[in-house]
Amino acid sequence: MSRLAALATIVAALAFLPSPARPCSQAKLPPVDIALFTAAIQQDVLSTMDDTGGVWTLLGPMPISSSEFSVALVDGLFYAVGGFLGPNQTQLLIYDPETDEWSSGKPVPRPTHHAGVVAVDGRVYSIGGTRTENRVQIYDPVTDSWSEGAEMATPRTAPAAVVLDGSIHVIGGTDNINVGVAKKVHEVYHPATDSWESRADVPAASEHVFGQLLDGKIYFAGGRNQFTNTNQAYVYDPDADSWKAIAQLPSPTSGYGPAKIGRRMYAFGGEDILSSTVSSRSQVFDASTGEWQTLEPMPIPLHGHAGGAWGGSIYLFGGAEIAASGQGTNVVLRFDPPFADEPGASPPNRPKKLKAKALSPKKVRLRWKDKSRDESAFEIEMSVEGGAFERLLGLPANTRKRVIKELAPGTTYGFRVRAFNDAGASGYSNERTVTTPI
Repeated sequence: MSRLAALATIVAALAFLPSPARPCSQAKLPPVDIALFTAAIQQDVLSTMDDTGGVWTLLGPMPISSSEFSVALVDGLFYAVGGFLGPNQTQLLIYDPETDEWSSGKPVPRPTHHAGVVAVDGRVYSIGGTRTENRVQIYDPVTDSWSEGAEMATPRTAPAAVVLDGSIHVIGGTDNINVGVAKKVHEVYHPATDSWESRADVPAASEHVFGQLLDGKIYFAGGRNQFTNTNQAYVYDPDADSWKAIAQLPSPTSGYGPAKIGRRMYAFGGEDILSSTVSSRSQVFDASTGEWQTLEPMPIPLHGHAGGAWGGSIYLFGGAEIAASGQGTNVVLRFDPPFADEPGASPPNRPKKLKAKALSPKKVRLRWKDKSRDESAFEIEMSVEGGAFERLLGLPANTRKRVIKELAPGTTYGFRVRAFNDAGASGYSNERTVTTPI
């Protein structure tokens, strides 16, 4: 059997069999896009690796074909909001990377695509986007319900959205009036107060762009302005409210699949509208060295695909094969980077020495020791009168105390804390019980 015929046989089998790396209930899902994997055969790559560039694995497909959406990670699940076009714009799809299975949540109230999607305190925030340029749509996984936040002052689509200390920085983007003309605007949404404020604009306007939080600073790279790609890259210092240029992307790109693990941010694929090309490049920036590196390319060129990290691996969802096209795919790829020693490649250390003290009949103060340097969030769980522990709330990295309010007088509560990063959850802290006075 020829190599090409062998690959064709593998492709046919993948349409019906679960991934060898992650089991998947394929009976619930449609066959993968034939055109997509025909292209993979022609490139002679379905799963690739070398000694230094990382490993790609094809997983079970999405329930639908889509592009120009983003994902947010909450409690080990990826939430994919909206998409391009038609009914995809109201989709809320939920992916479990542990089982390689999909489910769905309550549809998005206002159809959207090209939105900035992030998670804060266990909720998913969809900000801006086409048809929802100034909207903040908020999804609560616990209640499977949507609400809205205060509107953004500068309507935008295709911006970067990055969470820093519990607030959401929305940077760059364009609008539906001057399509393709990028903005420099930098505004911050504070979920705790449902309010916005302005911060220093990014030096160069960009849209179809992404940013990542590394070492407490926001890194912003690539994108385009007036349909011309750029390799510009900047870092934002929140303490100084200022930007500075950093090493440029090796290849200008926009509409790429973004992800980050530890101190590295990744840019996969992307498009160039002016040349009508779609890329399979894999580019990574290391904040510890300030340098970019090129890794094993994607098996298939894509743009407009969503990306995120969990368990030390990077997951890419959907995307389109044709530049400036909304004809999405249902592909799901996992990339395992070659950096075994990378901070964040393993879960953080568990918090220790949790203490609980009743401050009043309705308030309890918690304190704990943060024993990790690479967590991205904390989670507090609570039990009532000896019952099962349930998630109470999430907190930003480096948090060491919290006052729990609106409790019931004369009630015994149990508390425990754990930390999270891109690789997963730590073990739990010690448990503490406290009874509120009457």
